[in-house]
Amino acid sequence: MVISKMNNVLVKHSRILFGLFTAVIIISFVWFFTPGASGNILFGTNPMSPNAVVGSVFEKDITRGELMDMVRDYSLLMAANYGVKPAMNGLDEQQIEEAFQRAVLLSVAKQMGISVPEERIGEYLRALPAFAGADGKFSAEKFQTYEKEMLQPLGYNALDLDNAVRNLLTIFALSTAAGSDVVVTQNEVADFGRSVLEKINVKTVLFPFETMKKQLKPTEAELQAFHKANPQLFMTLPQFKAKVVRFNYNSYMDQVKLAPDAVKKYYDSHKAEFTKNGKTAPLASATKQITEKLKKAEAVKLARKAGRDFREALYDATAETDAAGYAAAFVQCAAANKLAVAESGWFNAESAGMDNVGREPRLVEAIVGLPERSPITKTVEGDRAVFVAVVSDRKAAAPSEYKAVAAKVREAWLNGKAVSTAQEKARNFVLEMNKAKNPAAQLAALAKDAVVKDVPAFSQENQPKENAGIIMSLAFKTETGKLSRTVDLPDGVFMIFVSSRTMPTAEELAKESAKLSENYKQMKQYAVLNSFQAWIMMNTRNYMQRSNQAQ
Repeated sequence: MVISKMNNVLVKHSRILFGLFTAVIIISFVWFFTPGASGNILFGTNPMSPNAVVGSVFEKDITRGELMDMVRDYSLLMAANYGVKPAMNGLDEQQIEEAFQRAVLLSVAKQMGISVPEERIGEYLRALPAFAGADGKFSAEKFQTYEKEMLQPLGYNALDLDNAVRNLLTIFALSTAAGSDVVVTQNEVADFGRSVLEKINVKTVLFPFETMKKQLKPTEAELQAFHKANPQLFMTLPQFKAKVVRFNYNSYMDQVKLAPDAVKKYYDSHKAEFTKNGKTAPLASATKQITEKLKKAEAVKLARKAGRDFREALYDATAETDAAGYAAAFVQCAAANKLAVAESGWFNAESAGMDNVGREPRLVEAIVGLPERSPITKTVEGDRAVFVAVVSDRKAAAPSEYKAVAAKVREAWLNGKAVSTAQEKARNFVLEMNKAKNPAAQLAALAKDAVVKDVPAFSQENQPKENAGIIMSLAFKTETGKLSRTVDLPDGVFMIFVSSRTMPTAEELAKESAKLSENYKQMKQYAVLNSFQAWIMMNTRNYMQRSNQAQ
């Protein structure tokens, strides 16, 4: 009954999904998981194995392999929204946590029988602005170029993106189903409309840091004293050497065996790629291209698996080894698996590349981020290979001599002093405004060294074009005719003055009634969704967290 109902809801409402960005969809649905709710999910017995169980939901296991699938999905979806190359950087705890959340939600959706019609996937991709042509419509040529230039160099293709979209829409369908029976009243909509359509007029006041910097004239003695008092600000970067094993994607091409119907299946589901000027190229002429694409994608998967297998072997080989012995164990493990080891020269976080390895920024980032007690990277996906590396030597950061960093010292002093100067001027301005008999009329005269701007009337529906988030936040917490609290922005100390507020007329409310009703209904759906999410949380378990608590 529940499964049938949810599928019906998906069919009825899924069309609304395709105008939304992937990032918004993901964030809006996973926020309910509290930080750390799933524990440290990558520690425990043989944590690098794709089959390692990291948790469960409704007694269904969640594996590490499923987490990595969610990580790749997220990267592909984020990149596709902006038409850029997917970022495959090392993972931090927050990213792992979010991947676990998405894996839980996808598992629940599948357990409840929720599925997404295949045509919805194409609709979603065709609606992304990144693939729109000059006429604003989907461009098959633009999509093909994106696949070739952004996905294929990393070993991905349109099928991987299709699957990422499929999982995303499945997760979203879960939320759609949960709040599908919500009803709103006219009075609720009217109250909501008055809050949403209220027009607010404000003036922004900014005390720019750059203005303050131009007024400051530090002496040499002040700069040297600042350098002496703050040596931690002028340290050399830590230096590293590393031993690296690589798994080249091209090395696995000969191992790939495609299913007999794989080429035809791809052709049938991606005919837009082979269509130009309204004519679709026959399968025979596209076979070579498709075969190469599919083999390359499979070769990348084999390289990933080889990297994970080596990382798993390393985990066993270093189980009884301290950090000092990791490099030797790394070399021994590589030799046992007949893998070549490349030794880099010295490099740091700003290095363009590594000797004997090449330009691999993701690998450099992963190595630099390693703690001393755990000097082996996870598998790192580069443009042409998967890497696993161990830090073989390192030099700690050290204080720099004043002469070597004099320019940096001056800039740091100016930046710090500019902030404190702007804050002081802002405080004095607030004091003067509080004394003013007519603050609105005197604001411009009192705001010395500040930039004052009138903001066109705005509402929750039509927000300001600049600094919308901070202006909206301050405006709804500040009385009419008053200054807001001050906020430190990257370019200066900021505040607003609320000049006036105007409530919407009955005619305006009536004109926007349908839109207001739909938006308010969505808000109520999210309230229902909270209860649904709590139910999921109660039935979500992390085995390692439970184990750690037992210890």
